[in-house]
Amino acid sequence: MNLTFNSIEKDCKQKGLSKETISQCLENIQDSLFRGNTRMRMLGEAICQFLKEEGKILENEKNVCNNSSDIIESTFGMYKYRKSANKLYGVTSLILFLPAYGHLSSTKNVKDMAVKKHLENVKLCQIKQWADEHLIDNLVTKRRNTLKIAV
Repeated sequence: MNLTFNSIEKDCKQKGLSKETISQCLENIQDSLFRGNTRMRMLGEAICQFLKEEGKILENEKNVCNNSSDIIESTFGMYKYRKSANKLYGVTSLILFLPAYGHLSSTKNVKDMAVKKHLENVKLCQIKQWADEHLIDNLVTKRRNTLKIAV
């Protein structure tokens, strides 16, 4: 049973979710889980149902979806790389680039999403307003404000 799970996980993580990997996983389940006891067969049916539902989302035979947590870790790694090394700054409005980074990972999305147009339409005051409403003051800002009052 563990071999089946490891195989499914490896195929989906390394090759992505596609019609081909779904087919391989279903075949693997047929050869292992469906030959086991009642609980194993029920588990196999549940996994098969999940894979078939996910397969409906895929547009065509060549469409592959990344379904690994590595992309999330990579995105936060990009944020950590770009953010200030000074820990007192905390989370800044730079956090706004995270959804764009994930969405723009494919060339099709870059073409569909007119990034330049959107950037031209967003004003710095809108970013400041968003940051004021959603982010807490970091320690550097608090220190700066305190020193302004003291002077």
